[in-house]
Amino acid sequence: MIDPNEFVVSEKNGCLSLEKYTGTKENVEIPDGIAVIGREAFCGCESVRSVTFPKSVKTISREAFKGLINLESVVFSEGLEKIENQAFRGCKNLKEAILPDSLKVMEFAAFYDCENLEKIRFGKKLKSMEATVLNGNKGIQRLVIPATIQKIDDYSIDCIKGIKSLTFEGKLKNKKIYIISCPNLSEITFAEEVENIKGISVVACPLVKEVTVGNKVYKVIEKSRPGVGSLADPDQEEQPATVVDMSTPVEFSFNEEMELFVCEYKGLMFSIDHEPDEKECNKVRILAENYISHLNEIVKFMLPDLKEIYGNVTAKTAISKLGRPVIEFMSGRVVYLEQTFDGDHIFEFEFMGDEFEDLENFSIDG
Repeated sequence: MIDPNEFVVSEKNGCLSLEKYTGTKENVEIPDGIAVIGREAFCGCESVRSVTFPKSVKTISREAFKGLINLESVVFSEGLEKIENQAFRGCKNLKEAILPDSLKVMEFAAFYDCENLEKIRFGKKLKSMEATVLNGNKGIQRLVIPATIQKIDDYSIDCIKGIKSLTFEGKLKNKKIYIISCPNLSEITFAEEVENIKGISVVACPLVKEVTVGNKVYKVIEKSRPGVGSLADPDQEEQPATVVDMSTPVEFSFNEEMELFVCEYKGLMFSIDHEPDEKECNKVRILAENYISHLNEIVKFMLPDLKEIYGNVTAKTAISKLGRPVIEFMSGRVVYLEQTFDGDHIFEFEFMGDEFEDLENFSIDG
């Protein structure tokens, strides 16, 4: 039975949704029959120390438990399928997250800034790990990404401050894998071979000297400062690595005309629609290095369309006339507002990932 003095419930599409918890209990048991925990349903409920979910709960909506600093225990039940953005963000005293096998989707920053989380167990149906799920965590010392997870976001392993050991049990489908700002991490193991070794980047993890991939041990090529770089194949002569310099400041300011936050970094412009955090500043650094190193490939992608309009354009000419790009990195667009082919058109293209290897939809508008 649902107590109306504790639970504000509505019915949506035939399912019961918990809109707000109004009780004062420390140990909360969600009533059976509720399918959705609504957005910010427990916002401000500082008395809550533990929550137990029934099997009926399918979705925990975004920010449902955000900022509950006294929450120490959450008991999930089989039946849960989705945890939305930032659902448990800032639950600083949460100790454990044993996710059920029924869970299919865990969105961005679900356990962001749960700094004392000591253990997380991923369910068998979870196929991907989104960005900054564990950002800010200090409690987890050993993290195992199970074989059932086939893809991780570029910033899944970012700012997990307490982690010492990281293991990937399966073969990921990622083209790029970034392991960023984990100051205590010293051991990285991929149980299976990785298709693209060059796609593994270890950034601002000063204790990582080598990475085990299958039966091989790869050294981390160091440049600029210890623990920053890419992997060197032990069977091949070492080549200089493209390294992300994390020491150069990335400073955004609000541009009133564009109504965006913008910054100039390494001769490139970056824009974003909100004030960026350190994770997003790290992304700027990585994108800048990759754009510069892939510029010839980017121009090659544009050339057929440029030639169609401007005649026999060479790659060298294109590079000189494109001008400074504006990289809208959250939407995956690169826009050329300063091109000097003419004064009438704006060039732009879309990119996937951070490596500028997957380019789409080049257009010349005006």
